[in-house]
Amino acid sequence: MITIKRWRANSLVSLGWLLGFYARLAIQLCGPFYRGYRKMVIRVYLEALRDASRECEGLNPNFMPGQKF
Repeated sequence: MITIKRWRANSLVSLGWLLGFYARLAIQLCGPFYRGYRKMVIRVYLEALRDASRECEGLNPNFMPGQKF
């Protein structure tokens, strides 16, 4: 999202791509691949979206190596 905000040529196309990405993720979450980890994956992507909207780059203190979820 940060890259899209910085380098977009057409904001409508960028917004469409971002909506498509999250729609595809929502469909994948219904499948068997994320079974048992759905809540964690949703939390990670929502935190990433929040950080990107605030333009907060770098490590997120909620997801440091060695942490238990």
